[in-house]
Amino acid sequence: MGLESEDLLAQASDLSEADLELFRYPHDKELEAVGVRGIYLNNYLRWDTKAQHEDMIDTYGYEPFPQLRTFDSYNDMDSFHYSGLHDYIKLLKWGYGKVSDHVSREIRLRRLTREDGIEMVSRYERIPPADLPLFLEWLGMNEEEFWPLFDAHRDPQVWGRDKEGRWMLRDSVTQHDDVSGVDAARLLVREPYRFRTGPSKVPDMAEDRYVLVGRGWVDGWGREKAVRTSA
Repeated sequence: MGLESEDLLAQASDLSEADLELFRYPHDKELEAVGVRGIYLNNYLRWDTKAQHEDMIDTYGYEPFPQLRTFDSYNDMDSFHYSGLHDYIKLLKWGYGKVSDHVSREIRLRRLTREDGIEMVSRYERIPPADLPLFLEWLGMNEEEFWPLFDAHRDPQVWGRDKEGRWMLRDSVTQHDDVSGVDAARLLVREPYRFRTGPSKVPDMAEDRYVLVGRGWVDGWGREKAVRTSA
């Protein structure tokens, strides 16, 4: 919601600056003074999460899983909420969701046309998060208490109200499927965008509760395959 760690000092009398030191990122001048420089892997390698995840699927048995609010079945499999409620809150604040990010990436990497991308946004962006009941149970809240908390954080340049007082987007890419100049900048599709899905290797695993620190692998299968592959 845009809260900085320093903001907590004014809200909680039992917190000190020392308590929050772990959550503060150094100022740019501090980093410059000691010679810290960020070097990103994608400065040197083509950063393509689809191809990289498919290498993980083939080599280590990474499990893709269908997502409710996007067609990308590879990213953020380790969280109940990141592609669900978290992404829906992003839509409420800024007027677009993760599917728009994924569509833009697939167009840029020449796997999706602009027209198909807009259709994807129309299909997925407004789907309500199915993980909401689990999160509300954890918070001890109901929907009537929960949703009004976000209204004050909606970007007024993006959101407005209709005559009945309902929230509505002032604009969206879905309203611009036919604009001039698109063909002049069009990137031609070179390969399909399709993402894999498949059954879980542990179908009876209970995934209806929170695990703060959990294992990201299944004993045996992935490790044995990795050994066979490297050999």
